[in-house]
Amino acid sequence: MKVLVVNDDGINAKGINVLAESLRKKYEVFVLAPHVNRSCSSNCIIMQTALEIEPFKDSQGNQIKNMYSITGFPADCTISGLKSGLFPKIDVVVSGINDCANMGTDIIYSGTCGAARQSTLYGVPAIAVSLSTGGTEPDKSKLKYEAISKFVSDNLPHLALLCGRKDSEVPGECKYFVNINAFSLDSYKGVKLTHPCIREYCDSVELEKKEGDSFSTQFRPGDKMISRFYPELPEENSDYRAVMDGYISISRILSEPGFSMTASSKILDNFVL
Repeated sequence: MKVLVVNDDGINAKGINVLAESLRKKYEVFVLAPHVNRSCSSNCIIMQTALEIEPFKDSQGNQIKNMYSITGFPADCTISGLKSGLFPKIDVVVSGINDCANMGTDIIYSGTCGAARQSTLYGVPAIAVSLSTGGTEPDKSKLKYEAISKFVSDNLPHLALLCGRKDSEVPGECKYFVNINAFSLDSYKGVKLTHPCIREYCDSVELEKKEGDSFSTQFRPGDKMISRFYPELPEENSDYRAVMDGYISISRILSEPGFSMTASSKILDNFVL
């Protein structure tokens, strides 16, 4: 099995290096990651300018086989890794390991998830992997990536199957990407198939008056995060509760936007042509 490993924390992040090393024990691994941190970039891609790809070298200056950085975003890593011909045909994409959680509403903003989503849009199964750190200012240098890396490596074929198919008559097209979350632990109680929670970030924006009629804004992250749950779904089956209880959370996330064809006829009657 040929595995493309990408991330959003950048080529120098510990998470992607531990993950790639674990996967190399069983699979043929290719790594393409942003040259700098590209967190919270969702599915952003660069289309107007060329992207530069450079071989990655360790701290001793030795080039690591099949490992490259790129001047793009996480989804660009997937696109170039699958479409450029730089690597042979890839069987599965693994994105991560992200150094903070990507649960619930986080999925919308996550570059880790964006890279995985892009892969499934191309029909290649993909798994996004993230570690929950806990607290508002955790010490990320103490994160333990080994246990979750081994889990992904040991179960990769089964995880890929969870991506499903859009249509049985169109083999190779995936309906879901797999989103894995866990706490930074040495071992886990088990695995749970979960649904996403709802995150409230308590963010704010500072508005500053500039010269004339100009302004600037500065985003300020909230000092807390609130995780809520869908009232029609069991709380214990949410990604947040599974992680908090010491389990590995696995969520199957639709790759394409969901939609509804239902609407009140009274609303439609108000439209003017």
